[in-house]
Amino acid sequence: MFGRKTATSVSVFLQICIIVAVFFVLCFYFEFFRYIYAALVFTAVLSVLCRDMPKESKISWLIVLIILPFFGFTVYVLFSYNPIGKKTENLLDNLKRQANAYIPQRTTYERVLSPEQLLQADYIESVSGMSGYTNTDVRHYPYGERFFADYLRDLESARDFIFLEYFLFGEGEMLNRVLSVLKGKAAEGVEVRIIYDDFGSVDRMSPRYADELNKIGIKTIRFNKLVPIPAPFHNNRNHRKITVIDGKIGYTGGINIADEYINLVSPYGVWKDTAIRLYGPAVDSLSYFFLSDFLLATKTAEPIDRFLGKSESVACRGVVMPFCDGPKPLYDRLVTENAYINLIDSANKYVWISSPYLVCDSRVKKSLINAAARGVDVRIVVPHIPDKKLVFEIGRNNYKSLTDRGVKIYEYMPGFIHAKQLICDGVTAIVGSANLDYRSLLYNYENCVLMFNTDCISDIEKDFIGVFNRSADMDGFNQNAFKKAFCKVAGMISPLL
Repeated sequence: MFGRKTATSVSVFLQICIIVAVFFVLCFYFEFFRYIYAALVFTAVLSVLCRDMPKESKISWLIVLIILPFFGFTVYVLFSYNPIGKKTENLLDNLKRQANAYIPQRTTYERVLSPEQLLQADYIESVSGMSGYTNTDVRHYPYGERFFADYLRDLESARDFIFLEYFLFGEGEMLNRVLSVLKGKAAEGVEVRIIYDDFGSVDRMSPRYADELNKIGIKTIRFNKLVPIPAPFHNNRNHRKITVIDGKIGYTGGINIADEYINLVSPYGVWKDTAIRLYGPAVDSLSYFFLSDFLLATKTAEPIDRFLGKSESVACRGVVMPFCDGPKPLYDRLVTENAYINLIDSANKYVWISSPYLVCDSRVKKSLINAAARGVDVRIVVPHIPDKKLVFEIGRNNYKSLTDRGVKIYEYMPGFIHAKQLICDGVTAIVGSANLDYRSLLYNYENCVLMFNTDCISDIEKDFIGVFNRSADMDGFNQNAFKKAFCKVAGMISPLL
């Protein structure tokens, strides 16, 4: 009758309601408990004010705590913080020490970057511990269909190991073809591991898939399994898109493993997505991201030397810098958001961005507006046909405040653009899994690749130009009064959604 996502959501909501009802009854019948509860809510308000979080998140939590204190306090305690535990933290630290032996030194790339680019690279290295590679080839795919042929061919070439990590696995032809290759490789003795987000895939794939794959030797993890009880990890989804083949070839970008990503089905018109293929030592970073998440899910340590240092250097231009991001306390900086802001602030000629959603905080908006004010060509392209109508309308509610200040916003008319890309001045670009919204920038596990002067940046530029040619300029767009008012209210709590 109900899907697992609906059943879990209803169960969690009902349990929250029961907790709220118990608090309410206790406060109603016992005066001293009212003072205790008031003190707890006041403590939660102080906690919000003192915590290191974007001001929009603080405002949202304060609104909920003050207007709905019983409900707000319960939700804040249950979902606002997801500790990982000291043991897991130590295991992850040990994993990073092992990986450090394969991370290049700054001196390997500092001579080939401009002073502005070096500042961007130094920031990523400082906050994420990752470094830049001068010896990795990058290929850009402007559509899922073009990506998939090479992807299958590379999977077929595996001799040692294959790692797959995706937010969404959806039953259909794309998944069947991928699993057919993986099963064949596992039978040949290739080590195959899969991580997929349980929430992302819950309505698209039976949980039995994981059990069946584990039985035939494919180590499969449902990341942050949905459980029918309130738990803080429900708020932190694994939105990463990573494939590693033998430590030599890596894929990332916006594409998940489901038919719409290669336009075999069209629920929202043309599905426009992108991916990049790495060939060379920078693939070690993707392997490290995967192994970190595998450890986080299993709480089991392992030596990782056998998965790293497998690739030979490739003669090519530019610097490739993979990095990852995620929720606090595991990640204490907003790495992806700050990387975007740094590039927007450094732009001299243009900065173009594509994202399926446009629900960003005041820091990003300020950078976009300031860049436009100094004459930079600032463009953002979003879908015309949405997959999430409420989020789409909240995003549209931001258009006027940006377009009135010189930022150009386009909607991709053929359908749904899911690509997460930024290009700056034709020399620097980011491609990855992160959307321009609160969920990606604050709560989800994400990964991106920052590129300087690589040959594929010209391909990304051409891709953007093609997208703009098929998109409508939204200058002058106005929502109707009802939607505008509704979205203003919904926008006040959007940082929590």
